[in-house]
Amino acid sequence: IIELPAMVATGAGAQVAPSSEAEAVTAPAGTALVIDDEADLGEALAEMLELERYRVDVARSGREGRNLLESRPYDVVLSDLRMADVDGPALFDWMEQERPDLVSRLAFV
Repeated sequence: IIELPAMVATGAGAQVAPSSEAEAVTAPAGTALVIDDEADLGEALAEMLELERYRVDVARSGREGRNLLESRPYDVVLSDLRMADVDGPALFDWMEQERPDLVSRLAFV
């Protein structure tokens, strides 16, 4: 997606035009959380998002992902469906109650 003029998100959710071309290139696209109990898959997803300039946190369980969601905002949340402790549907149910602002940013992989 290309927005003209190019905009950079600020911490408060507002968007401002970058002050220089270099800033536009190096500014992060946003923050992402990858939740997957299979380390190789989680790291592969994180690498793909990092190529798109996202700052990525990786959680290796649904419970760890939920803990991160309690403490930080994210622009994108990618979650495995089947995990041993807190699976995708349970995470979705929790998010509907505790973090409804993030439900539309959640995708299952």
